[in-house]
Amino acid sequence: MSLLHQQRGFVLYKTGTIQSRINEEYPVFIQLEAGRWYHFVLVADPRVKKVVMRLGMPGLGDFITDKFKPEQGDSFWTEFSFVCPQSGKYLLTLFQKSQESFPFHITILQRPRTQQGQTVSYRMN
Repeated sequence: MSLLHQQRGFVLYKTGTIQSRINEEYPVFIQLEAGRWYHFVLVADPRVKKVVMRLGMPGLGDFITDKFKPEQGDSFWTEFSFVCPQSGKYLLTLFQKSQESFPFHITILQRPRTQQGQTVSYRMN
């Protein structure tokens, strides 16, 4: 997590490295809480042709879609913030178009709220 994110009050919510399959979507379910501010960071391999990341809720569709092409000189990472409109399980799908399987790294940060002077944060295991 960067110093800038720490200075802005974010804490680590979930992080991991995922080994993708060649030209297949990789689904990740995450529990998000209404009104909470989340920040997503995805780092792909620079040799990947195309990366597509979608965040949505089953039955409601996608809220965010981000596409980039590292092989064509685009950045090989992306980040976005999301204020959760409704508590529940969200579907994060990750896709890499490439000739071979490359890992990618995902980090989800959360800005905790305070209650009676104490920080309250939800953490996934």
